[in-house]
Amino acid sequence: MKNVRGGRFFFNIYFVIIIILAGLLIWAAAPALGNFSRRIAADFFHPYLAAAASVQGAIADRTLLAQDKETLAAALGNTREELAQALAASARFDAVKKENNELRALLQLEPLVNYRYVAGEVEQFDPLYWKKRFRLNRGSDSGIIPGCAVIALIDNNNQNYAVVAGFVRSVSQHSSEVITLHNPELRMPVKLVDANAVGYINGENLPAPLEDLASISYLPLQNQYRIGDSAVTTDFDPIVPAGLKLGELAIMDSDNPVFSSMLYRRGYLRPALSNPDEANFMLIIVPENTGEQKP
Repeated sequence: MKNVRGGRFFFNIYFVIIIILAGLLIWAAAPALGNFSRRIAADFFHPYLAAAASVQGAIADRTLLAQDKETLAAALGNTREELAQALAASARFDAVKKENNELRALLQLEPLVNYRYVAGEVEQFDPLYWKKRFRLNRGSDSGIIPGCAVIALIDNNNQNYAVVAGFVRSVSQHSSEVITLHNPELRMPVKLVDANAVGYINGENLPAPLEDLASISYLPLQNQYRIGDSAVTTDFDPIVPAGLKLGELAIMDSDNPVFSSMLYRRGYLRPALSNPDEANFMLIIVPENTGEQKP
């Protein structure tokens, strides 16, 4: 009796082990069997599925051919309109993304001592004088006063540089009118860095030889001038911080001061921001003592 019971015991153990091993083999082979069965099923049903798709396509083609010209033209017009709307939405998204990147880059500029930045958005360009003046959506309620410098970013070799876009001429409660260096009404001191000379933009109010230039007058005779010299703001006006990039010297007059009665030299600047309408956001530099900024 003991041998019989012992034999059944070991038989049960072996049976359990065989069941476990079989289960493990089935579990390990299941992915391969599943992939194999799916391939067999796909090959088996492919002719039927392809035939159904072919019939469906043929019916759609016959339905399309059965339509009259007016219906097809209307459908084509709707498709073109939907495509145009999709392209316009994509363009708006790209423009918003560009504006956001532009504003973020502006707000990352280094702060200026005794000045603060007020971010503003261009809300209007004068259609007749778009290069000479524009309007920002910030005004006296944000602490803006006439004479404040307005800066924008330009992209030069994948590097962003802050340059002067213009100066505030007049202010209302919620907006500011800005005039650019192309505007002959702007008169302000400017320094040529390498020449260490100070002159005045539009000091004589003479027309520039080229449309994209601004005249600079009353430059000292004795200084040496180089085309391409950087023009920056001076520290003469407490409203405007010194060292802001205005542009570069493009032309110097050809008069020889030794044989003429001129008491100064005259030149022409090429503003750093040649097309103000390319900027959507700008920063207005406001002196700290102009009052508390309102949100």
